[in-house]
Amino acid sequence: MAKLWKRKSRGNRFYLDYYDIDGKRYQLDTGCTDLDEAKRWLRKFEELYYLAKKGEIEKVGRITATDVEGKARQKEQKNRIRMSDYRKQHENIAGNLKKKTLENYRLAFASYIALKGNPYLDEIDPSDVLSWQEKLRAAGKSKTTESMYGRALKSAMNRAVELEYLSRNPFAKVRYPSQRETRRTDKTMKVEEVQALLKLIDGKGASEQQFGNYVRCLMYTGCRRGEILTLRGENVDLENRILTVTVTKKRGEPIKMKIPINKALYQVLLRMDIKPGEYVFKTTARKKSLRERGRYWSPYYASSHFKEFIEEAGLSERYSLHSLRKVYVSHLHSLGVPIDVIQRLVGHSSPTITWLEYSTTDALSFRRYADLIDFDSVRLEDRLEVKPDTNSDNPL
Repeated sequence: MAKLWKRKSRGNRFYLDYYDIDGKRYQLDTGCTDLDEAKRWLRKFEELYYLAKKGEIEKVGRITATDVEGKARQKEQKNRIRMSDYRKQHENIAGNLKKKTLENYRLAFASYIALKGNPYLDEIDPSDVLSWQEKLRAAGKSKTTESMYGRALKSAMNRAVELEYLSRNPFAKVRYPSQRETRRTDKTMKVEEVQALLKLIDGKGASEQQFGNYVRCLMYTGCRRGEILTLRGENVDLENRILTVTVTKKRGEPIKMKIPINKALYQVLLRMDIKPGEYVFKTTARKKSLRERGRYWSPYYASSHFKEFIEEAGLSERYSLHSLRKVYVSHLHSLGVPIDVIQRLVGHSSPTITWLEYSTTDALSFRRYADLIDFDSVRLEDRLEVKPDTNSDNPL
């Protein structure tokens, strides 16, 4: 009826496997690596099952650490903490993480508290987590959000186990949407859509000219949002037609990556007032202190403003600034550019293999591939065949 078994993949912890009186099966993580401690769970099941057979209780149900240890011990326990209090403590512990990661933790905690209240950590079990996931979906949150929040709370609760607020992590046994499920397949814009978007932005006149320049910098380089926002005047080498961007996507120290400036982007940059020592896209915010400090545009401003143009153009709401990176890659591939060249142009390979070896010479030799893209004058029927560069010493 019930048995204990050790699970090596879970740190040699014992699991209690039993069938309730109504036939429902339970497999519970006891959180114990000691057999004598785990047997307390087995004895508690036998006790409750006996009472259920006599009709004194309806069924055994899900046994918790509180059932095994007793209510008196639970009340005397000093390490009990509510979700909101643990959130504040976790922020102090994880203060060395990136700002975006900390924001993700904050939103995950806030979501759970808003939808499930503010319980003690040791009162949360996997069924509560499943209920929270259902409420997230009912609130219209995407699978990506569900996965991000779930994995953030799972990580936070692992730390709570280390601090002995929990004997086991209730978020660990719950399944979250995988990367394959959360990946959006419709975020790559078509060339016609890119041209329609550029036409709309250009039609706004001088007030949106700089934003149009920013969009073109993204679509002609395949860079990420922040990599162009943090671009400074000294990083733009118009003489050799090379951009030097700072890649911070991967963990570790930021990496300088050199990217060729193609013909279309070169004409855009020539028209811009680029000064060494200043950001290329310097903020024009109303706040005087921000302007005096010479800050670059806020990433949130860039994304939200792009979304406004996407909506006005009647394009898919799933499109974002990152869609410009995707269209850069897909369009180069459709023109016959070798995959290994594309990977090096956008930095998709590992830092040690690609970024550290991506020298100025490589950037110059790859410029002919980057020149193939010109969304301002591209014709769909003109598909150029990439020919080997006989003057390049770089074997591709």
